[in-house]
Amino acid sequence: MHCEHSATVSQKTVHLTTSDGLPLFVRQTGSAGLRPRRTLVIVHGAGEHSQRYEHWARLLAQHNWQVVSLDHRGYGLSGGLPGHVDRFDQYLSDLDLVWQTLALVPDETIVFGHSLGGLISARYAQTRPNSMRGLVLSCPLLALQLKVPAWKHTLGRICSILAPRTRFHSDIRTDQLTSDPAAQHTRENDPLRCRSVTANWYFQVLDAMVAAWEEAARLTIPTLLLQGDHDEVVNPEAATKWWLTLPSRDKTLRLLTGHLHELLSEPDWESTASSIMTWMEARLPEPFYSSLAYRLDRPSVSIAGQSRRTTGAV
Repeated sequence: MHCEHSATVSQKTVHLTTSDGLPLFVRQTGSAGLRPRRTLVIVHGAGEHSQRYEHWARLLAQHNWQVVSLDHRGYGLSGGLPGHVDRFDQYLSDLDLVWQTLALVPDETIVFGHSLGGLISARYAQTRPNSMRGLVLSCPLLALQLKVPAWKHTLGRICSILAPRTRFHSDIRTDQLTSDPAAQHTRENDPLRCRSVTANWYFQVLDAMVAAWEEAARLTIPTLLLQGDHDEVVNPEAATKWWLTLPSRDKTLRLLTGHLHELLSEPDWESTASSIMTWMEARLPEPFYSSLAYRLDRPSVSIAGQSRRTTGAV
């Protein structure tokens, strides 16, 4: 375990071992000197890793949240073949390990998932409904906007059976993910970025998307779904249609005008972060005794920007 501290934020890393023997890298970020009574678990997307959310994790820590973010198997600093999974459920089992090892309390935990992480988080909530207080999905992978050529799909299907670890390069450009030049530069030069996936990974993800639609009725917890209407990676219309099928009595949909896929890498990411935090605070408010100590010991922090909301609760 490794620990780092700043004036108001502390971070430590935890190294776990999955049931099939892979090292799993986990970050814990919190307010220095305090034990936060609420946790946000960040579940990252394909091709990226937990460090890409450090700017948001540190901001949340200054508002007395503990932030737990893992690198999925095959991504970042975790072990495993890059961009590969034998079974999609392994992602869920890895989250089980995080919950058990860190003793996360369901009533004090909200999950945030982006893209592939949104699909993983949705499946986790559908199959383990008592594991969390609420769910936040950022451009979840429920249907692809980018069309895979028929020949590539067919070849991939054959490879998934005969040679499941056959690798296919991603055709997604950085400027399709975010409109922020600085964020584009950071992503292009990220040494941990994964730019390909295996045939088996692709079809396991497709099967998980089908399951997310078929089992939408199992998602009854408070849910916030944010979707950029200019997303070129996942299908914005599919996100709206899926949200409409959810039986949750506390569900919110926010369509962000002019936004691409990576909402927390867009130029106005602080406004989006503020919108998410407002929603989370309404459903998991800070305990009085913690907030009092926090106000006495910590400087105040504000986030600029206003959220965009189309329907639903706060």
